[in-house]
Amino acid sequence: MMRASWKAACIAALMSGLVLASSGLAAENKLPKRLTMASLAIGTSNNAMANALAKVATEYSGMLVVTRPASSASFWIKTTNDKGSPEIGFAHVLDVWWAFSGKLAPYPIPDSPYGEVPFYDESRNLRLLVAGPRMWVGVLAPKDKPWKSLTDAKGARLAGGFTAHPGGYAGLVGALALENLSETKDFTMVPVPTANAGTTAMSEGRVELAMQTVGNALVSEVNSRTPVHFLDVPHDEASLNRLHSVFPGSEVKLYTGRAPGVEKDTWLISYPMAVTASTHMSDDVAYALVKSWWEHYEDTWNIHVSCKGWGKDQFVLPNTTIPYHPGAIRFFKEKGVWTDEMSAYQEELLEGKYPFLK
Repeated sequence: MMRASWKAACIAALMSGLVLASSGLAAENKLPKRLTMASLAIGTSNNAMANALAKVATEYSGMLVVTRPASSASFWIKTTNDKGSPEIGFAHVLDVWWAFSGKLAPYPIPDSPYGEVPFYDESRNLRLLVAGPRMWVGVLAPKDKPWKSLTDAKGARLAGGFTAHPGGYAGLVGALALENLSETKDFTMVPVPTANAGTTAMSEGRVELAMQTVGNALVSEVNSRTPVHFLDVPHDEASLNRLHSVFPGSEVKLYTGRAPGVEKDTWLISYPMAVTASTHMSDDVAYALVKSWWEHYEDTWNIHVSCKGWGKDQFVLPNTTIPYHPGAIRFFKEKGVWTDEMSAYQEELLEGKYPFLK
């Protein structure tokens, strides 16, 4: 009798194990086979960083993540918000705030540099997965000029407008706001559609100043012909307040690395990329993606210079401009990095408030 009972117990334990195993497989099968991550055009730092994150997610999340280049975030934000397709987008913190809020700025901006009509309809389904690698942006100037700041270069020919890339334009608007300057009143503005077009115009001698990101391949090309450098930006409190009013989520930080155009420690505008999804994404998918980046973020460092130094200590952003995804929050709570302060911050964002201005 005892032998029969023992045998029955073994069979029950085996069946229980099989049930648990099949449950695990079922959970895994809830993850889609393929996801799309939208980025900016091939050749941009945005696209290179998106490729780095997509590669890591593909290797460790159990899902194939492929990038889809586009000229601006406007090509994917509406469909991501409305339908969850593409599932992920890679944009900066202001671009996604423009979309989430349906506004141009928290409060009116003098001279209306972004125009009068919002770039996006209100897109309240957007959610942040992680704060991605940081972008570093500034204004390039020829090294043979005596200019140390934008103020020194007043009257010069400046590539501006960026009619096809509002997100990239924010870096220039921010740089001008820091020094209380006007694109049209203080410079000879040469209209260009994008930041890259502005850098090309600089290489052709059509402009003397061009906004660009550290690590962009075009900076190397320009620098090989005519040595250039990034101008320092101010970082006093009054200047920073002006920056935050036109570019929520950005900061001024000291860039201590070395790259084409940066031969010394330089004060630049810095902001994290927003790895964005929507409420259409399941919590399990969001959790799996965040987990893959949390555990293998260092794999991105050798793929693009802008990823170097990005780490899990930066995933939860204190001044994020859109709410986090519930699946990401679940993961962050498990790791002990989601605080009561972040919960309160999240609620304010969901209510349409501006906690990032405090």
